[in-house]
Parts: sequence; structure tokens; C-alpha cells
Amino acid sequence: MSNADRVAASGTVTASPAEVFLIVTDPAMHVEIDGSGMLQAAPGCRRVEAPGDTFVMDMDREALGDQPMGKYKSVNTVTRIVPGELLEWNVGLPGQGPFGHVYGWEIAAVGPGETKVTNYCEWPDVPEFARPHFPGHAREVRGESRRTGVPPDAGAGLKGTALSVQLCPDHSSTERSA
Repeated sequence: MSNADRVAASGTVTASPAEVFLIVTDPAMHVEIDGSGMLQAAPGCRRVEAPGDTFVMDMDREALGDQPMGKYKSVNTVTRIVPGELLEWNVGLPGQGPFGHVYGWEIAAVGPGETKVTNYCEWPDVPEFARPHFPGHAREVRGESRRTGVPPDAGAGLKGTALSVQLCPDHSSTERSA
């Protein structure tokens, strides 16, 4: 995967990896810590535990101001999970398969009671026709070249989400591939 296929944000939080993992494996908590404003609810969801587990999210893309999709439901299927270290899931719509992108959480202890939390989105399997809707791909809009799909400050939304895991973040960094 190239760096153009990933956007991520990291922060250090005052919590153990196990505590962070409990938060990110509970889909209802995704709504609580979401930095984008897109996640509205996780009706009837339970904690995810293994690849293949699914959860449905009520979404509102209008919060990003980039695509006029309005309210919809996403079906999310866990693709990788390593207790205390990693959770990743793909995204699709009801009755459709995954779109080819994944979201995830990387969790790593950095010291006693401190954990680096990285929230990311990767899209290496997105079909070519859909790539203009992802960061790192530009198109002409009203005579100027600009990025589409995920706003230029997407890293900031992911960073807000990553740091919301713990409300007392230390210094953090954001990485954005362009």
C-alpha cells in the first residue's frame, strides 16, 4: 500500500492499551468519541470480538460538508483484531458488499499508563472509478485542482477521534498522506 492510500492521526492518552481497546471495540463508544460528527448511533450493537463480527452505524455525511449523502446506515465488518493492539473494519451499505476501504485503531503502550492511539483510514482496494473520492487524488473543480472525498482537514477529524479516547491527551501528532 502506498502512503497515498492512507490518512491517519495519532495521540498519546493516559490509559492502558487494555482500557483503550475496551473503548474502541464497543461500537456505541465510536459515536461518543467520533471527531468527524458523522457517526450518529450504533443501534443494537455489541462489543466486537473477532474477524467477521459486524455492527451497523447510523451515519450523517452532511457533517463533513463534502458529499450530499445525508443520513444513511453503514454495515461494518471486522477484518482484523488483536486484543489490546488493533481493531480494523471494512465499510459497506446494507445489501451491498464492502467499498474497499477500512478504518482502524492501532494501540501501543508508550510507558506506564500511557498509550499511543492511531485512528486511520486506508483504501488500497477501492476501485479506480471511485478513487477520486479519496484523499491523495485530485480532480478539476471549477478550474482548479483540489482533493476530493475526504476534506483537507481529515487528519484533524481523525485526530479529534483519536484523542477523544481519553479526554486528557498529551502532545500528539497527525500524519497525513497526500
